[in-house]
Amino acid sequence: MTKFLRRVMPILVIMLVVNRMDRTNVGFVQDDLKADIGIGSAA
Repeated sequence: MTKFLRRVMPILVIMLVVNRMDRTNVGFVQDDLKADIGIGSAA
């Protein structure tokens, strides 16, 4: 089990960090996306 966790946990942590950065960046450009592309808040 420890060998599995040693291999999987770094990947999961990296995925979590990338997901958080992506959500933050989308939040910053949300108004511009609404105006430029017509994407609503449901997207």
